Amino acid sequence: MTTTTHNDHSHQTVTEKPSYDDVNTSAIFLVGIISSIVTILIISVVQGLCYHWQSSVTAEQNKKYSSILVKPIIDGQKKVLEGGDGVLPITEAMNRVVAKYGKGQPSISSETPKSGQ
Repeated sequence: MTTTTHNDHSHQTVTEKPSYDDVNTSAIFLVGIISSIVTILIISVVQGLCYHWQSSVTAEQNKKYSSILVKPIIDGQKKVLEGGDGVLPITEAMNRVVAKYGKGQPSISSETPKSGQ
């Protein structure tokens, strides 16, 4: 900046250098640090919310998918428990197991042993 002063009818040109003494650098530095911390916190919170949302959606999809796959099995087990198809007498079931895995062992008779024998 150039200014012209008039002292005693003489023209002097005075050149002033810019001065940065009026800028509070410590306050600017502090505001910069605080804003950086706040920005990092906001990014972390948004990222955490996104991960939570993604995991809840994935869990809900997995729950629906597994229920679709497991439903026929559970229905079949309920049908058996209620006395529907697939109910065998215990002796028949034992004979089938022995026939399949026994390999030469005699089959189990349907008679129960009498006491004293």
